Amino acid sequence: MRNFKSILKRLKKIWGQKRVWATCLICCMLVVSISGMVFPIRPNVVEVNGGIETEVILKRHYVCGDSTSEKQLMSHVTLQQLQQMYEGWNLKSYKDDKVVFEQEVWDLSPQCKKNGYFGISEDGYVTLFNGPPHLSEVIETFFQIDMESIRSSLPAEPISRLMNGMRVNDMAEYNSILSMLSPYSTD
Repeated sequence: MRNFKSILKRLKKIWGQKRVWATCLICCMLVVSISGMVFPIRPNVVEVNGGIETEVILKRHYVCGDSTSEKQLMSHVTLQQLQQMYEGWNLKSYKDDKVVFEQEVWDLSPQCKKNGYFGISEDGYVTLFNGPPHLSEVIETFFQIDMESIRSSLPAEPISRLMNGMRVNDMAEYNSILSMLSPYSTD
């Protein structure tokens, strides 16, 4: 405080009659300096939920049509920090206590890799099932095929495998099966 008074005295001497302006200038500088300490200026920073606790939801959408969702609770984070943490993800929405990021994954989901089967649904559609087709838990439906055409073009063994379910473990098999069946599409 003593240092401040001496600075003020010197300014009054230098500016002489302009002391009113000098006092105003010094007061403004003091207010700006104090407000910068109390309320730090951070451009483009939005605190989520007042910076207290935020639910972060990570949604992954896989090429096979399957999706997964993961929830995390984070404390004292800003939206900018979250966007840096999840670089490469798309910010889908944010509200006071919840932020949702999404990501398109050009691979099969862990569930499809573990238990995915291609088959033909009862109405003739090429379908990806979670398990053998007779269990009928559909993950994704693709296109309807002409069964007459496929029976006249392919040997009985691949048709039988398709009817009972063709296991798919990776993207190569996934693409191979779809490309093998696409010429028989009725769409």
